[in-house]
Amino acid sequence: MSRLVHTDGVVLRLVPFQDHDLILTVLTDALGKVGVFVKGARRPKSRFGPEIDLLTRSEFVLLDAKNTKPLREATLKAYYPTLKADYDRLHSALHGARLLSHLVHEGQRDGANLRLFLSFLDELNREDAQVGLYELAFKLRVLDNFGTAPHLRDCLRCHKPAAPGHFSLERGGMVCAACRARADAA
Repeated sequence: MSRLVHTDGVVLRLVPFQDHDLILTVLTDALGKVGVFVKGARRPKSRFGPEIDLLTRSEFVLLDAKNTKPLREATLKAYYPTLKADYDRLHSALHGARLLSHLVHEGQRDGANLRLFLSFLDELNREDAQVGLYELAFKLRVLDNFGTAPHLRDCLRCHKPAAPGHFSLERGGMVCAACRARADAA
């Protein structure tokens, strides 16, 4: 017999299914990234509203099924109205959701990136948000959490300070001017 699971999470993606249903991709604290089936979500008199919207933080009550988890209840925790009313903020948040949706595997628990994403959404929702800076910082932190961040502290070749330096796409980090000149001459 399946049990009910209570978990906080944020909706990363939603896909229409058949005439009236939705399948959500939700990054949760208890189950990791999960598919959530919401029966009748697109009906005019659905019992679910903004708590299942994209980029919304909610508390979910799910039936712990083998694959896609049916949604039983949802309680809105954060809707982020300022973020959703501004194109640049929304665009940045959607990029972040897409990045996590691609990097985090189904069922993989990733509390660090969930907390980071919720913090990112909170920052983008502030009136004085520096959208481009927050988006870059978020992406670099996610890459660092997955162990794939670029090396920015010193030169990848000689390990001396790389400022002023150049970013090498081939090497995945900074290269000082002297090492770049040697590489260009070779």
